[in-house]
Amino acid sequence: MNDPKPSQLGALPPSERNARLWTVSAAILMLAISIAHYTVPTHHTPYHDLLRRLYYLPVLMIALVNGLRGGLIAALGTALIYAPHAFLIEHHLDPSPAVNKLLEIAFYFVIGGLVGAHIDRERRLTGQLSRAETEKKAIQRSLERTARLAALGELSAGLAHEIRNPLASIKGAAEILADDFGSEHPKRNLAEILVREADRLNAVLQRFLSFARPDRAELRATDVGALVAEVVGLVQKQAEQHNVTLSARIDAEIRPIEADADQLRQLALNLVLNGVQAVDDGGHVWVRLYESDERLALEVSDDGPGIPEADRDRVFDPFVTGKDEGTGLGLAISLLIVEAHGGYVEIGEREPTGARVQVYLPRRSHDDREHDTTNSADR
Repeated sequence: MNDPKPSQLGALPPSERNARLWTVSAAILMLAISIAHYTVPTHHTPYHDLLRRLYYLPVLMIALVNGLRGGLIAALGTALIYAPHAFLIEHHLDPSPAVNKLLEIAFYFVIGGLVGAHIDRERRLTGQLSRAETEKKAIQRSLERTARLAALGELSAGLAHEIRNPLASIKGAAEILADDFGSEHPKRNLAEILVREADRLNAVLQRFLSFARPDRAELRATDVGALVAEVVGLVQKQAEQHNVTLSARIDAEIRPIEADADQLRQLALNLVLNGVQAVDDGGHVWVRLYESDERLALEVSDDGPGIPEADRDRVFDPFVTGKDEGTGLGLAISLLIVEAHGGYVEIGEREPTGARVQVYLPRRSHDDREHDTTNSADR
């Protein structure tokens, strides 16, 4: 779908800088016309008629870039500048009939108002078209992503189940072998490696299943502040091992919200771990929890290399990862959790360097729900 082409009126200087230049030029033109009006001898009626009509140009110019308000202000300014010459200053009086001069002044307002109103309407329509086009593209991307997720989910679930059974057999056999060998036997270590790797593969499979068939959120009163503090404490040791500074700032008096505590814990853990793993040695990760309007906001930012703008729309897609050993499911699962809670995610950059992930969850507390329930019972 091609972008709508603006009309000639809408094609005039669009940027704020050009609009200001256009307005200043119109004001200078208005001043020049006024000077000519006041200096041309009164007996040159044709010149005065021409100059009086030239006032339409600055009014039109200002209306084109400033809309209805600008057009009416320009018309008023023109009328105030021209009125003394038209009716008050006797030795510089415009020789044209008074009715002509009054009609001319009235038409300044008509032209400024009509053109300005048209420009305002066109800008509103252009904005609506732009928003509609943006929403259409977002819906198309969402539908495409949903279709991909459905296909990948079915594939992931099938593969996970097919691999899980033989993996359990391998782990069981390895545990039996480990028990048969003494603690000093060289082959016992090999059997223990098999058990550990089987556990690691099972954890990966569990992530696949969590993505393919996420558990339904069980909403109950959840202290998100305590939950985030717990997650930061869990990740703190790993951050220290990688020489990464992990800082948390949790606003006081955040009321409990209706949420699935286990899912939010997994969400926070995914985001914080992702931040710690994204920064270099000596890096810094910041975690912040605060209220924003009617929503609860969890923000995780770092001073790492950041996320290229071209990749920001893909970071929540499954199997997209910048890590050598990553599955690319952590952020995909995180997005599913956020959407299951009626929230949304924003990804941006942190100045001067790094990435920022902001999660917004509905600001609906447990107390609110009890209040609604009580009101319903009273009715």
